[in-house]
Amino acid sequence: MIALRSLDVNPIFNSKEEFKIIEAKAVSNIASTWMDLCGRTAEDNVYYTPNYALAILDANIPPGDVIFLTAWEDDDLIGLLPVTRQRFALPILGPCGGAWRTKYTFGCIPLIDSARREAATRLLLDGMSSLGRGEWILPTVNAQGPACEAWIRELDRRGAPWLFMNAFQRASIAPACAYDEYLRLHIAPKRRREIQRNARRLQELGKFAFESHTEGEGLERAVSSFLELEAAGWKGRAGTALACDPASVAFAREAFASRAGRSSCRADMITIDGKPVAIGLTVFDGRTGFTVKCCYDEELRSFSPGIVLELEVIRSLLTDKWAKRLDAATAGSHVVDGLWPDRIEVADLVFSLAPRHARARLTALESMLGARRRLKSAARSLIARARQARVKVGKETPREGARAKPSEQIPTPRQGARP
Repeated sequence: MIALRSLDVNPIFNSKEEFKIIEAKAVSNIASTWMDLCGRTAEDNVYYTPNYALAILDANIPPGDVIFLTAWEDDDLIGLLPVTRQRFALPILGPCGGAWRTKYTFGCIPLIDSARREAATRLLLDGMSSLGRGEWILPTVNAQGPACEAWIRELDRRGAPWLFMNAFQRASIAPACAYDEYLRLHIAPKRRREIQRNARRLQELGKFAFESHTEGEGLERAVSSFLELEAAGWKGRAGTALACDPASVAFAREAFASRAGRSSCRADMITIDGKPVAIGLTVFDGRTGFTVKCCYDEELRSFSPGIVLELEVIRSLLTDKWAKRLDAATAGSHVVDGLWPDRIEVADLVFSLAPRHARARLTALESMLGARRRLKSAARSLIARARQARVKVGKETPREGARAKPSEQIPTPRQGARP
């Protein structure tokens, strides 16, 4: 623990409130208390649960200079937010820090006790202010969710300016109707016939099976199969598959198939004669599932095995109701948008805790971040056009399902592919 600040006794509840700042190497010491908080948060966020976050830390996935802001009421943990700080932050040029975000973190919603939201957000913001009285960012939060609303109320109470940036809609689905009704309401007849035709074509290749695994050797085998199948596709060729990096492999096995019994993962897959041809991994916080990973056999892309798997998962969800909601864990538009009917408003929450000229500083930072985003977008477009030109002249093999049917193509990072 590197810092501690006690606040006055709460006169209403006669309880002591305080924030503590805990180093990453010591945060496992509060794992049980942390897990208890996850059971009563205002909003589920699997990426900040001990199972998932400790798997990232243990695998040394960057950025590693993370510290944990925690809020306490007596001995009860009522809030938690991991953050990183910029070593040489300059006003206007960038935020002084933000919520911890890695390449496997797709939501940065603070964990706050549902019954003590006001105290939790107040203490966490006090902790942030003690680390840096400048601009901060909470990336990819549910803009209309209860945790974000509580955060904004506390910012307004302090007179701290805030704004949303990089807003987009993320697909979601809840078991609100029967499967047949879902098909009728949300999948166009032509699209439905196409998916059914592809499913029949897959069944003609051999013994077709849909499997789900949530624990034990079955889950371990499914995760191992996922690592192999993903590495056999374009991500393997590009060096971005989980299996291409020993640290990512360690993370995957700990987060998705932990032998220590800490996993909260479900693996769904389609097999042909026992061989996996499409696999999806969903991790859970409470009753919310986050579909963080998916892959399929690219040799069968003309049969759209990934889309067929999505429909099987939806059928299972609507029939067995094993989650109250699924979150697509995407960063923008994705093929799943055409299958999942609900939407979540997602954005980066940027705010200033500066004691002077806070609004002017925030406005200037918004302009700077917007300019950076436009430059990055332009650079990605140039790279994509150059790659397409090389494909046309035969100097480079197609990537990312270039000849796949539109329904099965993997979006480029600019389009917000599910990782």
